[in-house]
Amino acid sequence: MAGDRLHIGRVPGRGLRYRLVALEDTVADALARHEPSTAASRLMAEMLVSVALAAASIKGEETLTLHYRGRTAGAVADCAATGEIRGRVTPVDLSEVAFGPYVGELVTVKWLRGRELYRGVIPVGVPTASEMLEAYFGESEQWPARARVDVRIAPEGRVVRARGAFFTREPGWPPGDDPLRPVAERLSDPAAVDGLWSAMDGGRADDEVGAWLSSPALAEAESPLRYSCPCSREQVELLLMSLGARDLREWVREQADPHVVCEYCRQRYTFDAADVERLVAGLQGSLGSGDAAGA
Repeated sequence: MAGDRLHIGRVPGRGLRYRLVALEDTVADALARHEPSTAASRLMAEMLVSVALAAASIKGEETLTLHYRGRTAGAVADCAATGEIRGRVTPVDLSEVAFGPYVGELVTVKWLRGRELYRGVIPVGVPTASEMLEAYFGESEQWPARARVDVRIAPEGRVVRARGAFFTREPGWPPGDDPLRPVAERLSDPAAVDGLWSAMDGGRADDEVGAWLSSPALAEAESPLRYSCPCSREQVELLLMSLGARDLREWVREQADPHVVCEYCRQRYTFDAADVERLVAGLQGSLGSGDAAGA
């Protein structure tokens, strides 16, 4: 498998569906924009892999957001149905001591062209991102699942590995047989997981999954994943205009270097007094007199 990809398949003889994600390039791009500590890098990478796995079921122009709000740190990851991914983490200087189990809550939001379609919140108190992802599918999606989020960040910040696997039962599979049990055993075996990633790189992921379950696995789809942030100057201008003319003029007066930085991609948008007056004129034209024309 060349480059970052989402791979979807099924094992019909065992009643399973699965998703595999390779995300090293996307994670490296995200980390380069924020320069976080090793612990913060790992948190962001795990959230990016998790959202790539979770978002495989959205369609069209939809976007899925996973927002982890923990006791000592937080992270947000977005993935569009078209494969664009972005994320951020706080604090960026998170220490190894502070980075512990996932304890807090996981907020899930589904969007369509900026309009919120669904929001869910589940409490989390688990040691790993893999278990948090399983909790998400079990509680929010009502899917029994097994997952593995496998991230390794070198001390100097290099992304060694950013991979993920997700397995769930197909609807209608007999309840007395649990096809997820052998999957759980394999996903907890580091050697087996390493073998899966190697097979993925060689384009043999389905063969490896089939060998795990002693039943042929069939590929269904494969799509590219990449880092991308949809922010734009137009969006930033709309945000500034929401302040109103008085506050907008005060903002530009008080700033030695008036600018706005995107929290995700770190793109910097600069403004001067002339820019602000142009925005105020736009406010006056759309809202008429009142606060928009005041100051």
